[in-house]
Order: sequence, then C-alpha cells, then structure tokens
Amino acid sequence: MALLLGLIVGVAEGCGSDTVGPDLGPTAGPEHGGLRIEVSFPISVRSGQAVVFYVTLSNVGAAPLMASPQVDVFVLARDGELLWNFMYGAAEIGPEFVLLPGEAFEADLVWDQTVNGAGVVVPGTYTVFAAYYPTSPPVLVSEVGAMTIERD
Repeated sequence: MALLLGLIVGVAEGCGSDTVGPDLGPTAGPEHGGLRIEVSFPISVRSGQAVVFYVTLSNVGAAPLMASPQVDVFVLARDGELLWNFMYGAAEIGPEFVLLPGEAFEADLVWDQTVNGAGVVVPGTYTVFAAYYPTSPPVLVSEVGAMTIERD
C-alpha cells in the first residue's frame, strides 16, 4: 500500500503518466504542519451495504491551527481508476475553525457503493484513502487501505 500512496502522491505532484489516482495538486503524507488525517472503515462489507468512513483531522502540534471541514474520501479500483469520492459535485463545506493542540475534527462520510456520476460498484477489492484540503497547499493524504465488497 505504501507504493500506491507514493503513486497517488506522485500523480498529485504531476510526476508522470505512470501514476494512478486522482490529481490532488501538491500533497503531503498524513501529517504536515501540525495536522494529521486518518481514515478508518470496515475491511469487508456486503454488496449494497452503506459504508461509513470515519475521518479524523487532528492537531498534533503545539499551537492552535486554523482548519476547515474540507475532508474527502476516495475509492479507487485496483487499476487506480477513481470510482467515488465524497465531495464529487459538492461545493465548499463549512467555514474555518480553530483546532487547539490535541483536539480533533471528526466526520462520518457515507458511501452507498455508487460510482461518481452513475452506476454501482461490483464485488471486489478497492483502495481507500482520505484527503484534507487546507486553505493553502499541500493537501494531506491519509494512509491507504483496502476494502473488500463481498457478494450478497
């Protein structure tokens, strides 16, 4: 999975056409500038079952930080094709706020196993990660994980 994260970060930084995943612009790993992004989710779900992604943006630094609720979750096919992301077609989500040291912003983002635009995903294994869009780059990208959708 570290290789895939490198490929995702690589495409976000414009490092070549051999990379996979969405173009996020300049990126950093899961921790940067005192903020850390994490995502948790079930490793296996039934086909058609709603999936809840739990995203946490934490202030791991020593000073208060401005943050916003601009978090997203991405689901990619095995070949790196973007299938779904929470913010697809969404406008800006909420105003900035202060995160004190040790505080966290948490969001529960729900996926109904549809593909952006139209259609539903088929049973299989998918790559999942979260991103946080601060007011200025870089975008924070969480650790990458896998989720399997099982047949009914």
